[in-house]
Amino acid sequence: MVRVQLSLRAENLKNVERVFRGRSDPYAVVTVLEGAVEGPEPVTGLVLGKTETIENSLDPDWTIPFIFEHNATVFLQVQVSIYDNNEDRKADDRLMGEVVFDVEEVLSSQGQMLSESIAGNGGTVFCHVGESMKGDANGYFDLHLRGLDVKNVEGHILGLGRSDPFFELSKKYVDHESGIVRWNVVHRSKPIQDNLNPFWEPFSISLEILCYGDTDWPLRISVLDHEKNGKHELIGFVDTTMNILMSHVAIKGNADRENSFEIHKDGKERSRGLIVVLKATLNSS
Repeated sequence: MVRVQLSLRAENLKNVERVFRGRSDPYAVVTVLEGAVEGPEPVTGLVLGKTETIENSLDPDWTIPFIFEHNATVFLQVQVSIYDNNEDRKADDRLMGEVVFDVEEVLSSQGQMLSESIAGNGGTVFCHVGESMKGDANGYFDLHLRGLDVKNVEGHILGLGRSDPFFELSKKYVDHESGIVRWNVVHRSKPIQDNLNPFWEPFSISLEILCYGDTDWPLRISVLDHEKNGKHELIGFVDTTMNILMSHVAIKGNADRENSFEIHKDGKERSRGLIVVLKATLNSS
């Protein structure tokens, strides 16, 4: 038995939203189509869970993974069903499409990711399955970040308006045999409207999801400008680890520039803003 994480993203989904209502708000539900989880007994029809909703996007990159024990000798197929969330309109969620993955096939593939096209509706779903624990650290990481002097990338006429920054926290994935490198998003903050010095909401995340239980695992914090059409613009990023974050907590107030991180884009040296760590605490309880 091996403990694995299954994560999902999709591209070019069909917009099933009504005319003049923008784009669909997709989420995914993962169900065992055939096989067993956590043991030898078949659990056909078991719902492993669902992702968060990504608003106004046809290219969702969901942050919520599905963690379970997998036996390589036991066949396991999962069905991924994608729906348009209509909760705010008190209507039934519309099915956007379904695909099926063989978990062992994904796990043993190059880069541990496979894709399937949605029949009829169009669009492609990508499924990643990998080992869930690489270190021995357990518990939760409590993190609170803010931005300082974030570069304004709004392109309004006459220079009006400011960026609506949010951040994504990602962990690095490397397949050494193929050389494949990816950054898998594990947390996405809410955007702060018209603010170049944002305070993002604090959050807590399990070490298993954040860094595979390895506090030195490479992480990336990316700051983006939120756009209503879902085509968010990267402002800048910084690479770090959980241990480095804990060593850079602000000690001179919430605008501690000495302990902050500069964010950059495309390897350029000029800073595009600062990230201040207000809290970074390992909670082992």
